[in-house]
Amino acid sequence: MAKLPLVPALARVLIAAAEPELDCLHEAIDIIAALSVENILLTPTGDEKREQMEEARKEFDRREGDHIMLLTLVREYESQPQKKAWAEKHFVSHRAMQNLLDVRKQLKQYTIHFTPSSPSLTPAATVTPDLASRILKCFLKGFLHNTARTVVGNQAVAIHPSSVLFGKRVEAIVYHEFVYTTRAFARGVSAVEMGWIGEGSVWGG
Repeated sequence: MAKLPLVPALARVLIAAAEPELDCLHEAIDIIAALSVENILLTPTGDEKREQMEEARKEFDRREGDHIMLLTLVREYESQPQKKAWAEKHFVSHRAMQNLLDVRKQLKQYTIHFTPSSPSLTPAATVTPDLASRILKCFLKGFLHNTARTVVGNQAVAIHPSSVLFGKRVEAIVYHEFVYTTRAFARGVSAVEMGWIGEGSVWGG
């Protein structure tokens, strides 16, 4: 963990992703690179622009939450022949995405020296529900203390309005950080199962 240029929680995520039973190192690198870059998603002013933004971003909206959404965003961006035009249409910062790709390249270099049994850095063809679950279990290993249970009708932790899970009911969440504006919000939020959190307690941080 000390050899990775990341905060300990994110370094733990990468190490977990290299374990054969989870096998999602490439995907974890993409998400961590996205979390390491600021202001990827632009927020327009005006109701009309906001409606356009919401419609355009449906392409990479994911029910699992923000971590898998970011992975989908990276893949969508990379698949575009006209990346800058696509980014403008979807209210995504082209500059931030270029920075993200630079960060990802560096992270790949750092993970080359993982154990020989580590999975290859070849991305999965599609982000299946099983792959999404394995990715989120990796994040639980690093962010076990950043979890919260939600209750019907009254969330114990407020989900940030920018999250794809805002306003939705989920059993429990894992989040990347707390931000304080009008109140405390969890940002970078994904839905997890309570049973996974119990497993994480057994795994250790």
